[in-house]
Amino acid sequence: MQHVAHFPTPRRANYIRRTVASLLLLVALSACSAGAPVLPSDGLPNPGISFFDATARKAALRSTSCDPYQPPSLASFQPSVINGTGGWSGFSRQPRAFAEAVNGVAMQYLDTSNPIYANDAIKNLRRFADADAFQLRGKNNASAYAAGQAIQFLLPAWQVLLTYQGLTAGDKAAIEPWLLRMVERNHRERPDRNNHNTSKAMTRVLAGATFNRPDWFESGVRDGYFDQIDQLRPDGSFPFETARGQWGVVYQSRNIAHLVTIAETARNQGIDLYDYAPNGVSLHDAIRSLIAANDNHSLIDGYAQANQFVPDDYATFQFDAQRDPFAGHDTSWVPVYARRFAGTPLAAVLRSRKPPTANQGIRYPPVSGNVTCMVGL
Repeated sequence: MQHVAHFPTPRRANYIRRTVASLLLLVALSACSAGAPVLPSDGLPNPGISFFDATARKAALRSTSCDPYQPPSLASFQPSVINGTGGWSGFSRQPRAFAEAVNGVAMQYLDTSNPIYANDAIKNLRRFADADAFQLRGKNNASAYAAGQAIQFLLPAWQVLLTYQGLTAGDKAAIEPWLLRMVERNHRERPDRNNHNTSKAMTRVLAGATFNRPDWFESGVRDGYFDQIDQLRPDGSFPFETARGQWGVVYQSRNIAHLVTIAETARNQGIDLYDYAPNGVSLHDAIRSLIAANDNHSLIDGYAQANQFVPDDYATFQFDAQRDPFAGHDTSWVPVYARRFAGTPLAAVLRSRKPPTANQGIRYPPVSGNVTCMVGL
């Protein structure tokens, strides 16, 4: 029986409402890109392919290496619950740590095709699935956020492991329902219109593509990508992200990371979202805004001085003191975008700010793991 996750999005009361919602989405998809195909009612055009094509990458890596990082031993992790306590960082770090390690082992298999890595990842995923690990406890919002950080590493790892011929039907039947429950747990986080909502929508898009659930895919595109681009100011800034004090430019970048991941997943299903610009501004403009604000903080400080939802040590806002997203993993989406739009002036500027390096993007859920392995540089 197929597991059905219930998301806290507006429920469709009957068949007519579901049909209308689907038709509206298809119209929007057609408007955002000329020639975008109509999704078949019985599934996606390329099921099993999300942010990247694991089979194609495995073939490409036969003649080179993506240099995956060395994760800690999966045996060192034990199944547990997620106990959210609230606040800026009030959630368990273990789910992300375990999921990141699984992702790392899966990328080692992708890189080498050595079954030792696939068997290790599958064995430990089965162990956690059998225990129904990471049930939510405590403050639900914080717990759900931690579940999201985990599942965003686990979904691409599972996509890689599905290419392993040694995966048994029993393991698959045990692990996949748990992964679907993890998607559902992520969506217990309260509704919002900031990067957390984009993150939840991204999870839905990834899961929809991986498990051939067009309803999840469509609702993720609508609630995540369309909603965020619809919010853009004329200068390309995201209102909720740029109000985050000295973290404003960083959060602009984090939201872009989720959107690039959604756009790449949609592109792998034959849909081009990059040029979606109902108000004359697109994701490209959001990236231009990021670069401009990072170079000239006065462009964002008017928004940022609202100083909303910042860590305690940033409680007093300072002008001209924005954190630099190019200094860390917050711009790990850059290689993905720069490859997609190679040869354009904007891609060249991004490459100059963040030159390609090995292991680009690991340890960052919005791009789901190691960009070097999944996409290349």
